[in-house]
Amino acid sequence: HSAPVTVCKSALSALPILNEFAELWDTYPSRLSGGAQHLIALARGFAAGASVLLLDEPFTGLDAHRVTVVVETIKAYLASDVSRLVVLVTHQLPAALPRLTEYQIGQKSGQLSLEAVEN
Repeated sequence: HSAPVTVCKSALSALPILNEFAELWDTYPSRLSGGAQHLIALARGFAAGASVLLLDEPFTGLDAHRVTVVVETIKAYLASDVSRLVVLVTHQLPAALPRLTEYQIGQKSGQLSLEAVEN
């Protein structure tokens, strides 16, 4: 049963969110704040290593430092495997996030638009 441990150790070393908030892993969910529960849910998603990750409002309820950690984690997650796709829905676009994206879909006057992002 050593494979899951190996996967966890490699995930811990590669993703900033897992290192930043490692002290939360041994706490019962009911004892965590809403923001900490949110971070643990995000970390679990990243640690799973899926080829497609859907993030719905991942910055909600997070302070500026934690938003930065989530953005850095998204960068590390995408850099670790070029075939990965992250679909992120947010009303709070952090300044660092456009550098991560290839396309942005927006809504203006009830119409959806797809725009290529120059990095």
